[in-house]
Amino acid sequence: MRESYADAITDASDVLIQVILANEEDMPGRIRLLDGLIRDLLREIGRLAFAALVLDAVGQVTTEAKAPGMTPHRSRVVRFYCLFGPIEVASPYLYNRHTRQSARPAQDVLGIRDCTRTVTLDRALSDFGIEESYGQAAKRFEEHYGWSVDRGLVRRVTQVAAKEAQAWEESRLEVEEAAFSESLELRPGVDQMLVEMDGCEIRTGTLSPAPEGGKTASRDLPRSQRVERWRDVRIGVTHPLEQDEATYVGGMDSYETVGRRLFCASVSEGLSSRTETIIIADGANGLMEELMVQFPNAMFILDRPHLVQHVHATAEAMGRVDEVKTDWANHLMERIDRGDVRGVIEEMCASRGVGHDRARQLAGYLRRFRECVHYDAYQARGLPIGSGEVESAHRWIPQKRLKIAGACWRPDSINPMLTLRLVRANNCWEELWQQKQAA
Repeated sequence: MRESYADAITDASDVLIQVILANEEDMPGRIRLLDGLIRDLLREIGRLAFAALVLDAVGQVTTEAKAPGMTPHRSRVVRFYCLFGPIEVASPYLYNRHTRQSARPAQDVLGIRDCTRTVTLDRALSDFGIEESYGQAAKRFEEHYGWSVDRGLVRRVTQVAAKEAQAWEESRLEVEEAAFSESLELRPGVDQMLVEMDGCEIRTGTLSPAPEGGKTASRDLPRSQRVERWRDVRIGVTHPLEQDEATYVGGMDSYETVGRRLFCASVSEGLSSRTETIIIADGANGLMEELMVQFPNAMFILDRPHLVQHVHATAEAMGRVDEVKTDWANHLMERIDRGDVRGVIEEMCASRGVGHDRARQLAGYLRRFRECVHYDAYQARGLPIGSGEVESAHRWIPQKRLKIAGACWRPDSINPMLTLRLVRANNCWEELWQQKQAA
């Protein structure tokens, strides 16, 4: 805050203190409640101050518009919404009957139309809208800011902010990607980069004509039904190996698309052509292959807990139960950990009897990842062997909002909402809204 406001703040607070002392009884007994009273008073002061400043700004632009010979022809009152609530603003219409030119200064210059909002209000509404259902977000907003908004307004504002965030983030990543081509002398980059990717499913719904056809009872419209489908949303995490703070990307997109975003984000974290990239992920079809293409100097590590699940499923299919199953699976993993992958593959291929098909599936799985499961060697180098970081990110970035009880999303709304949550997760929230204020 500017230092030039310091004296005014001091004077205003002195006035407020004296008024409160003169009007409130039993001050010691109510001291823990007075901050709520002050909050309510400051809200009303803010609303009146903002209304006066808007009135002054409208007067200035109206005066400037009159210079070429414009005269007030009529005026309408519009509602302009700010963080402190709605205010009424007179929006004059100017007209020059000789030149037949017209102007609406409040609208054309200040952007004040009926039911428009300040950027600060949009930021607050979006802040709640990306964390909870729109109905709950409206309630939380009223609790914190003292006036009510419709859940539909929270939805519209959040959706617009999300689409703008998506465009902003794509532009930002493109700029970061260009830095990769700089010379190593100018940009040597970090020694090692850790990269993880994983997916989760989000429920989507689209409307399509009902199979029985016909019209609705209340309106002469075709009947429709919601077709629900679970879609994969992929999240990527990247950061220098020796650093804890990560950068996140994601989308309801292909491995190639999300992998490219992950590469760009890695460049922003210090990835260069000399950087060794440590990739950790599960064995999803095509995931390893795509990430190995995207990243130079890459080493892929198969997520060990994911492999453990496969081993236990194989033991169960082979008829082993309880402690026998656990001991067998642990022994097999110990052999894999120390590098005896070939021996395990041969043993599984030679398996006969119950569960031999499942054992051969495990053999094929290990054959595909035979160079990615030397866990003892990885740990000796100080490398992680599990993708728990990205799995944790799934819980608090997409799932916390997109997978709330009863949620069903239009497919085209998922990536914008996810991007807005990624902006928050990447600590770019302030930067996003600063550029919106400057626009």
